[in-house]
Amino acid sequence: MKFEEQEILGKLIFGGILDQNNESEELRRLQIKQGMRIHTCNNYRKSIEVIKFASKGIEKKLKLLTKVYYRYPSVKHIRFRPLIDQLKEIVSRLGFIPTDWSLQLCCYCDLKELTKKNAQIFFDKIRQKYMIDKIYLEYYPTYNYQLTQIDKLNIFYKGKISFGVIGYQNLLNRVFTCEDLKYLSSKSISVIFLGVLGRGVYNKSKIEKLNFIKEKKGIDSINLNLIYFLSNKNEYKNLEALTHVSSLNHYEDLKKRIVKIDKSLKVDSSINEIIDESKIEIYKFSNYDQYGGYITFHQYLQRPKLIISKIKYHIYSFVLGMKFGNNFWG
Repeated sequence: MKFEEQEILGKLIFGGILDQNNESEELRRLQIKQGMRIHTCNNYRKSIEVIKFASKGIEKKLKLLTKVYYRYPSVKHIRFRPLIDQLKEIVSRLGFIPTDWSLQLCCYCDLKELTKKNAQIFFDKIRQKYMIDKIYLEYYPTYNYQLTQIDKLNIFYKGKISFGVIGYQNLLNRVFTCEDLKYLSSKSISVIFLGVLGRGVYNKSKIEKLNFIKEKKGIDSINLNLIYFLSNKNEYKNLEALTHVSSLNHYEDLKKRIVKIDKSLKVDSSINEIIDESKIEIYKFSNYDQYGGYITFHQYLQRPKLIISKIKYHIYSFVLGMKFGNNFWG
């Protein structure tokens, strides 16, 4: 693989393989060998086992991004437990500690919590024990995170832990505005686009809405979304994309598409004009939280019963959390 190709393909993170079979292990092994970061979670069926077998003999090449859940909004779910316990399970199932390991912190977490004593102890612990020094905060506009606060977090933990953001972002579905991306880039804050190909179940604005472009320009929806990502990648720093493929053929096809489009954009930036955003209806995830843990004042007014549910959650959370001292960091 040429250096230029490796550079652009190195911006990709691959998840999505949940079942263990020969092809899934072969695909994961190839991705690991080629330096791709792999995404997984404890609850993604056999995803970790696939990674374990695929990385046999090349463990040091594995680059991992794993989801962990902070104060999961359902107290009956296995995800409702300290973060450190979630990491211990990953290591136990994997059979070794990855040498390049980053975390995706899911569910709403008040940014003030990240500098409290228990959080500081947790970050010191994972840095020393697991060599983890990169945390991506999953982002939804409804969380009302001030991006300036993330910059302050990086200043606070400078030399120890760095914080980035991760969120759904493609041509039709976006949690980040152009202004957000400009600011994040100016502060060298890492960003990961989720669902970059626009085909995930959490995409609210469907690819059929791109038909008017597809018919006029003869470009399919995957390439349109790749043009969007690669254009942003060329403009902003520290930008990566998380996606998945289901077969070796799809993997090779996606790599070829990316390399070809990236080269075309560098030669002719007017390709961006194919995407006329004035004619596109963009879903901005307003008042949306995938995990249902963050409820806005407006939502409480619309559905008053949510207040009772929230009170019950806090009571059960406190009682069940007593077994680990209500320290959700660990």
